[in-house]
Amino acid sequence: NIDSKGEAAQLTDVMLNIASVIIILLVVYFIYRAIINKEGKWVFGKSSNKTIIPVDAVETNIHETNFETLISSAESELQYRLAIRYYYLWLLKELTRKGLIEYDAEKTNSDYQLELANPTQAEKFAYTSYLYNYIWYGEFTVDEIQFSKAKKAFIHFLNSIKNG
Repeated sequence: NIDSKGEAAQLTDVMLNIASVIIILLVVYFIYRAIINKEGKWVFGKSSNKTIIPVDAVETNIHETNFETLISSAESELQYRLAIRYYYLWLLKELTRKGLIEYDAEKTNSDYQLELANPTQAEKFAYTSYLYNYIWYGEFTVDEIQFSKAKKAFIHFLNSIKNG
């Protein structure tokens, strides 16, 4: 039983404080859950659910990966951005196999470009890196015509590495 206005005000303050703490704890809990479930992209950046195969798995096993199969699969599913990603990784694999660069998943395109002693190869790499960055990280869909042009540049460079 509440006997005075002072007791009622004090009880109201206590209840508001408890409600505030509960609300704060719930908000923290939901943020934690969103981050743990990898749904936290809305908080920290863009979400891209377009990757079929975890890119990390391909990057760590670049030398054992059959890129022709992955590219063919991505193309047949009209996943042009993913196909370009695979072309780029295949290019890194071939450059490493020929001893022209030393592959490391932590290196940047600029790091690889500086490793290329041949100016023509460095120029081709700069162009294909530009295409890769523009297509893979771009916020737009890639149509068949755009993909075809980029694919041609990658295939031309890959062939020059294999034959050179």
